[in-house]
Amino acid sequence: MVFEDQEVSFNFKQIFSPLTTKKAILIIVVLGFIVFFNSLFNGFVWDDEKQIVVSPSSHSLSSIPTIFTIGQVNVFYRPIFLSYLTVINTLFQGNVFFFHFFQVGMHIINVIIIFLVLKKLLNEGIALIISLTFLVHPMNVEAVVYMSAVSDVMVFLIGIIALKILMKNKLTTFHFIFAGFLILLSLLTKESGILWSIILVTYLFLFKKIKQWYTALLFALPISVYAFMRFVLAQTGMSKVNYVPIDHLSFAQRLITLPKILFFYFHTFLYPAQLAIAQYWVVKSINFNDFLLPLLFDILFLGILASGGIYIYRWHKREFRSYFFFFIWFVISLSMYLQIFPLYMTVAERWFYIPMGGLLGMLSIVAQTIKLKPTIQFWSVFFAIMIILSLSVRTIVRNANWTDALTLYNHDIKINKDSFDLQANLAYELEQSGRFDDAIKYAQQAIKLEPDNAAAWAIIGTTYLQQGQLKPGIIYSRKTLDYDGGNYSAFIILPMRTSCSIIHNLQEVMHNGD
Repeated sequence: MVFEDQEVSFNFKQIFSPLTTKKAILIIVVLGFIVFFNSLFNGFVWDDEKQIVVSPSSHSLSSIPTIFTIGQVNVFYRPIFLSYLTVINTLFQGNVFFFHFFQVGMHIINVIIIFLVLKKLLNEGIALIISLTFLVHPMNVEAVVYMSAVSDVMVFLIGIIALKILMKNKLTTFHFIFAGFLILLSLLTKESGILWSIILVTYLFLFKKIKQWYTALLFALPISVYAFMRFVLAQTGMSKVNYVPIDHLSFAQRLITLPKILFFYFHTFLYPAQLAIAQYWVVKSINFNDFLLPLLFDILFLGILASGGIYIYRWHKREFRSYFFFFIWFVISLSMYLQIFPLYMTVAERWFYIPMGGLLGMLSIVAQTIKLKPTIQFWSVFFAIMIILSLSVRTIVRNANWTDALTLYNHDIKINKDSFDLQANLAYELEQSGRFDDAIKYAQQAIKLEPDNAAAWAIIGTTYLQQGQLKPGIIYSRKTLDYDGGNYSAFIILPMRTSCSIIHNLQEVMHNGD
């Protein structure tokens, strides 16, 4: 499907003389490390402390076999992800630089493989521009610099390697077995690994003549093994997280939130200006701003994608299979995050990491088919480069927001004001820095937004106790245990402080008696 030079819509040879595969890979590597360089020195943030710093299993390689036999709070089963954190944490003694270095490196490898995949379908110049867009897009920052989100990058890496293997001209049984093994690894890394099973089977049906039993190696067998390991070996179910607002809604109520969820992903992809973590908002009623306006935007956006498909089918039928493949990739991977089954957050930028690959693939097919005059070609290339540079600058700025937890929360809470999680996390950081009054203020706001979140109750309790105010400290700590009987801070501190209070009272009685 690669056109001859005189038919190519964008003649990159005028700029890169010539553009070779090695040169394109070098550009990807250099630009990738330039754009993400300032993230390499960021610290642990958000869930990193629980996943890495204080997690007992992440400090010894000997704990890895046990990781495969246990789940995470009976909600997640991600042993490959946890084993990766354990290996990096143990080998480099908790040095945060190496966590970032390997995560950025994985992202760059993903982009290189995307380029090699697209190069089989497109002109090298277009493949490079699309790949660089994925490389530097600010929406991917959360997946690339947030260490607890490395599973998203790992799942993509495993899946795209499997796709590259199945794109070989001559496939053998070994290729299918190996691809099936990679699907199993992706499932053991994160539940979204199932997306790659569907994407790979779609590719085989569209581009390869295969026997049906081969598809079982990519779909039924890996899922069966994963199900056995999760539900039988580790006995990890699909429990809910009580304090997540989207989980409190019925299916019909979640459908009301759906247009705004789609709007968030489409709008943020096109204009990644307002980026923030911990988004738990829901739409509880049909209104113009939260339902009708997002719905109109979604219809327009999806209509443009559909129009692109119709255009390709009518005028460039040879390319339609490629467009349809990327369309299925995009729709299937995005559908997992539309709250058909409630997740532990409403939206997250890192969840668009896999769907973005399909969306950019569709755009690349359309770009391949457009014929432009030489002058317009030049300005189109110039415009594309300006977009990549603009996205790069935005990504560098966003990297800086992730410098440390306090910086991130202070920045994002201005954008995402109604996030109880941000309020609680900021309260915790303020408590750690000794700003007790501010910590209580933000923790109280977190409780107002979501009373079931035990973390906010615990923060107020421990803050009062640190100030020597035993009575309110004990009251809030006990309230913490009402919402989370396993809250380690309240579970440990409450008995200790209660004992101190009793001893203090006894001392006062004895003193008064004297």
